[in-house]
Parts: sequence; structure tokens; C-alpha cells
Amino acid sequence: MDLFVKISEKNQISPEIVTVARYVIMDAEELVKISAADTRVGTIPLHKRCAALPTVVYDPDALEQLHNTLTILLYNGVKAFYIPNLYGFTAMLEAVKRTTTQEARDTPPIKPAIFKTLGITLIAGSELNIANHEAIEEYANMGITETVLTPEITAHQTRRLARKYSVGIYAYGRLPLMTYRSCPLSVHGCPQKSKGTPSHPCMLTDRTGRAFPFQCENPGGVSKMRNSHPLWIADKISSFNGISFAILDFSIEDAAACTRITRAFL
Repeated sequence: MDLFVKISEKNQISPEIVTVARYVIMDAEELVKISAADTRVGTIPLHKRCAALPTVVYDPDALEQLHNTLTILLYNGVKAFYIPNLYGFTAMLEAVKRTTTQEARDTPPIKPAIFKTLGITLIAGSELNIANHEAIEEYANMGITETVLTPEITAHQTRRLARKYSVGIYAYGRLPLMTYRSCPLSVHGCPQKSKGTPSHPCMLTDRTGRAFPFQCENPGGVSKMRNSHPLWIADKISSFNGISFAILDFSIEDAAACTRITRAFL
């Protein structure tokens, strides 16, 4: 079983995590800041870098920014992308189109098969709520090669799908509960630069004392509220034998916690 480690900021990464992870998944806007030749964050080799597309994009300018970001990542040699929504497929096709020759652009349409031809791996995120073989095959027709199954299905259902498909599970992380177009914490003075990461924590505490982390995504300025307690199945991972990979989704954990949690899944 491979580990796909999803992080909120590069400071969460340790050499140990990079060694054991098949992919290190980062926000596309953050990943584009790391040049293909950057060996300091070298820590993250090019073949392990995976760009996560934003959950929601509303603004037309933000859409154009996303297309440009994906195009740069493709030019830089990034070959893996985490897709959390249907628009992600359209955005990827547009980015691929921009990296092709003018002659190829003038020959419509570019089809999902182009991803396989170019060696691009598309990972269907848990946000797509994929729970059965019909959905897996439909997304495969759109270019998906790796599927994160919804956390809502049982271990038995997961094992049945793993017999035929390359699927993985959401094994650790604070599941997203709500997505907001405008951050509800901003009215209480939450700094606009807060990203809901270890270096910029942003929390909402309810009447019972439970703290819910908020994360802001770009482009689009969308904020996401996560669960107060993380999902943890390291002690049950043997129940999911046959799966190809497990996602570890780090949001507010520091580097030491990320490494410690990763070790529990080895």
C-alpha cells in the first residue's frame, strides 16, 4: 500500500515523509512557487509532486489564474494532479491544450485520453464521493487513474472495489464539513492572510469547547471548515487489505506530528 501525503504548507514536510510517500500533494498555487530545479525543498523530488486543484472557484479571473497555474506546472514537469470536483477535468484539459502546439490547439477536441498519452496521473479526490464501480468507470473515462473512495462506505465495500480497481481510502485527516464563499470568521477579525495551517491557525470554537479549523483556498478566496477531530484508521488499516494507497490529509498538524502520524501507517 502506497501513501499519498496531502499537506497545507511545505513546512509540514520532513525527509522521512518524502522518502515513504508515493506523492506529496500540495495546493497548486503553492506548488507552482517551487521551481522544477529547486533542490532545497528537495526534499520533494519532481516525480513525487502532486498539485491539488481548489475545491471551488467562483470568480472568472480566478479561473484564468488556475488555468495559468496548471499550465506552468505542466511545463515544469509536474505529472500528478488531485481533482476534487468536476470542473477540475475541464481545467486540466484547458491546461494541456495550452501546452500543446498551435496546430494541435486548432484540431478540436482534446480528449481525456491525452492524459494517459502524456503520462499524467489524475487522482479523484474523496470530495467526489465515489462509492461504486459505475462511478469509478465513468471517471476513468474522464482520465482518472487513481480513485480515493468516499469515507462513507464500509471496509467490505472498499475491499470489493479494490479487487478490480486502483482505489485508496481517506485514512487520516479532518474531514471538510462546509465550504464558504466568504469566510465567516472574517467578521471577527480573522486575518485575511490566514490559511488555516500550522503557521497561520484559524479556528472556530463552539459552545462545547470543540475547535473547528478553517482553511482558505486560492484562487477564489473560498474557506473550508474542517472537523474538530481527525479521522484515524491506522489501527484498522488491515481491514482494508487490497487497496492501492491511503491518503493522509494534514491541515493544522506541525512537521513533527505529520511525521509521527505517517509512521503509524507504515
